[in-house]
Amino acid sequence: MAAKAAKAKQQSTSETGIAGAGQPPLPLLENEKVIERVRGAEQRTLVRRYTEKAVEFLRQNKDAPFFLYLPHSAVHFPHYPSQPYVGRSANGLVGDWAEEVDGGVGQVLDALRELKLAERTLVIFTSDNGGPVQQGANNAPLRGAKASTWEGGVRVCTIAWWPGQIPAGTSTDAITSMMDILPTLGRLSGTSVKANTKIDGVDIWPVLAGTAGMNPPREDFFYYRGLALEAVRLGKWKLHLAGSSDQPGKKAASSAMLFNLADDIAEAHNVAADHPDIVQKLQSMADGMDKDLGVRGIGRGCRPLGRNSSPKPLIDDDGNVRDGFVGSTPRFP
Repeated sequence: MAAKAAKAKQQSTSETGIAGAGQPPLPLLENEKVIERVRGAEQRTLVRRYTEKAVEFLRQNKDAPFFLYLPHSAVHFPHYPSQPYVGRSANGLVGDWAEEVDGGVGQVLDALRELKLAERTLVIFTSDNGGPVQQGANNAPLRGAKASTWEGGVRVCTIAWWPGQIPAGTSTDAITSMMDILPTLGRLSGTSVKANTKIDGVDIWPVLAGTAGMNPPREDFFYYRGLALEAVRLGKWKLHLAGSSDQPGKKAASSAMLFNLADDIAEAHNVAADHPDIVQKLQSMADGMDKDLGVRGIGRGCRPLGRNSSPKPLIDDDGNVRDGFVGSTPRFP
């Protein structure tokens, strides 16, 4: 009886694609309309379909300026590589799906070359956070994982490609972030930020172009986990404040820890005792944020949080599509 129940649960998970407490049916949208309910089988088609749409977009807009944002569902858990990629890597399903994404990126770059757009197009390939080790990710040699403010949670691989503009085969250890994409693309497209508008990003084009030299546009960085400031960086120094942890649910540190990322990217050697002046300087930087974004809560420099008074899923548990979002059908079985 138990074996039969386990088999039924496995079939249910495969059919629905995602199983979780309170998880509504997963919709696929096109032009803000629900065109499909995504189950396990549909998950395996998404990399291919996203890639095909991206290439189609490039062909349709090759004669005009364009912006293409292609955020793959892969390699987020649960892992659904398509059948041709299953077993291709030595790192299980997450590795297989990473290889499929790599193949899709190659198709996009091939399209840019074919359309003679490569020398006029900046391509940035990056990720939003470090991998979750409990789901097969490997962040070595970095310490920590997704949902932590250690390097394994926030430092990600990034590639910038623009033939003739970005020197090939070069790298940088300058501090950059996703917040910097907006002002950088704004500068390249001839758009400027309105006067008195405060943004958190900086223009990192000099870093990408290799012209920043000894003057990187960003020297400091503040690591938040939710509303809590957990770490501060200045140049090569990174201070983890008391109360931070390298894994969700793990016991928090009772005192601040200092690391030299130039020599110790793995954050393995706490050198706080050897550099009390650096600890004090970075702690003062952290304390100063209490007047802006806050340290343990919403600070005076934060905009009000957005809230939806009556949130509703796009497909309810009975398969009905929410009014205003009906695409191919008003109901999915």
